[in-house]
Amino acid sequence: MKVYIKCRCNVWTAAVPAASHELSAPTQLQSNVLSSTTVLLQWRDMSMGGDHLHDSRYYNVHYQATQPFGKALSTVARDRHVMLSNLAPATSYEFKVRTVKGTQTSQYSATVTNRTFGTGKVLAPVLHLVCLLVYLRAIYAAIRYCFGGVCLSVCPHKISKTTDQKLM
Repeated sequence: MKVYIKCRCNVWTAAVPAASHELSAPTQLQSNVLSSTTVLLQWRDMSMGGDHLHDSRYYNVHYQATQPFGKALSTVARDRHVMLSNLAPATSYEFKVRTVKGTQTSQYSATVTNRTFGTGKVLAPVLHLVCLLVYLRAIYAAIRYCFGGVCLSVCPHKISKTTDQKLM
């Protein structure tokens, strides 16, 4: 297909558009079960140069319960990861992803299968992360205040050792 371009001097010239690059299927699809109803999917997109999305591409994520058999579901992701929630507990699922950019669509990634936990079970590292965040928040709150009559340089007040009252 030729495209004609009109330059400033009113001359039409034929230009052949650059060859369109075919989108490659996402690779290294991983499913991480976080709870009895939540799975985190992550993948790589080899047709992309950098670490961040630079164009209008998005990803179709398809998943389906396999034991017991369920209907096929899908969602759209703008990043190379998505958290799927409201899944059935203790159920096996198949997951696959494809890239969409404009009118181009890649093939699906390899299918990955995983099973959600039974009711009430949560992945231990997630609990550790929550505990760490609570701990860091407590440290942040402690730094904001003065301890034992010693005032940090960012604190405009001193705290009495005996009454914990602010002194001006």
